[in-house]
Amino acid sequence: MHRHRLFDDGFQERLATMYAAAPRGNPPTSPALLATVVLLQAYAKASDDDAVQLAETDVRWQLVLDCLGAEDAPFGKATLVDFRARFVAAGLHDELLRRTVELAKETRNFGYKQAAGLRIAIDSAPLEGAGKVEDTINLLGHALRILVHALAALVVLTPAEVIAQARLTVVGATSIKAGLDQEWGGDEATQHALQTLQEEVQRVTAWIATRQLGGVSTQAVEAARAQLAHLTAQNTAPDAQGCLALIEGVAPDRQISISDPEMRHGRKSATKRINGYKQYVAIDLDTSLTLAASVLPANAPEAQGADKLRPALDLQGPVHQLLIDCAFTSSQLATAVAATPGGEVICRAVRVQNYGLYTKQDFTIDVAASTVRCPANKLVVIRGDTAHFADVTCAACPQRPACQKPGTKHGRTIHVGPDEEALQARAARQKTPEGRAQLRCRTAVEHTLAHHCRRQGPRARYRGVTKNDFDACRTAAVNNLLVIDRRLRQHVEAEREAA
Repeated sequence: MHRHRLFDDGFQERLATMYAAAPRGNPPTSPALLATVVLLQAYAKASDDDAVQLAETDVRWQLVLDCLGAEDAPFGKATLVDFRARFVAAGLHDELLRRTVELAKETRNFGYKQAAGLRIAIDSAPLEGAGKVEDTINLLGHALRILVHALAALVVLTPAEVIAQARLTVVGATSIKAGLDQEWGGDEATQHALQTLQEEVQRVTAWIATRQLGGVSTQAVEAARAQLAHLTAQNTAPDAQGCLALIEGVAPDRQISISDPEMRHGRKSATKRINGYKQYVAIDLDTSLTLAASVLPANAPEAQGADKLRPALDLQGPVHQLLIDCAFTSSQLATAVAATPGGEVICRAVRVQNYGLYTKQDFTIDVAASTVRCPANKLVVIRGDTAHFADVTCAACPQRPACQKPGTKHGRTIHVGPDEEALQARAARQKTPEGRAQLRCRTAVEHTLAHHCRRQGPRARYRGVTKNDFDACRTAAVNNLLVIDRRLRQHVEAEREAA
């Protein structure tokens, strides 16, 4: 029943249009059947090969796919891979998730009769990338190897022939480090490796110049050149002698993988590093349905994750209550909800620590009067974004040992941010039972995200943001179908007990 309502005639026509511009040689398998397979894969955590085998041998899969008793699977692996590529390119994964929400609206006990606005909670979780994370030496070496292979295709030679003619020693080895064949340890070893790779690049450049191609190139060659130049620029810089040397620090948007260039280093917390992506979900607290899901590189600010979810939320209606973590408060979504009449952004207060001394929250900040009063009842005026207590005032204060470190020469300074009133309101609300009860409502999105991560797994199934967006949406769609099924079962059980 759900399958036919989820893939109605209108949506099946949308799926069929994916094949209109570039049809397959053979008549395509029903797109709705393949979309069902995509959902079953997420539910069963099945690979493409497993999906074909299960459709052929598992009675439950055959029952769902309307091929009960068939001796062969109704689709092949190539057909499934082709469908998924078209599905992602058409951007229909967002619509698939939205259709599960629409399905819930047609189902009893989801409370969609009222139209007061949505109560939305947002959270994020790490998603390790599917690509291999490499250090600078391996990144540059592998980028050079890709360039050599692209040049070999351009001049119609094998990579081994190019390596021999260009007199390369590193690229043709079993690994980059094996090709360098040196002892490792200290800056000198790294410097020597970079110099060797630089010489390899110069040999390749000199060799291709002798081919007299007259400016002829390919997209693969230009992409490989651009990648090598990008990796070289983000990790190294010429020293005084003109040789490559590692730069100090880490580039802000450093590429960490050749096989998945969109992966990034990021942090979920001060102690938890992410190599890959972060995934975001937004749920409706009144229905427990996931309304939006997406993925971003791990170094993207949390606010960008909330804003990426916003278009999907706007399609569901106005948000009148947004429950988020502190990192999401700077998002455009949070700003828009707070500016809406009756809109409310619920977030816990920032936890401030000051090594046992008075924190900013121990001071009374009156934004309207532009004053700050300290625990010793001294009052100063806010000038700009700072309130500075006089040196002599703090020096004579009996509470100074509880306020400032020993030996401090100047008075206490309090910085007042542009959103100070909101920060104070959150801190005050958190001190009340009603405020703490509101904050506890956000645990629902944490539970949903835990289910989402358990089903999706800790590691990305695909490479790149777009394909992982697809995986996030179909996983969220499966979770929504399970929520619908659970609500229906509860309703049937309640009716049975009432009878």
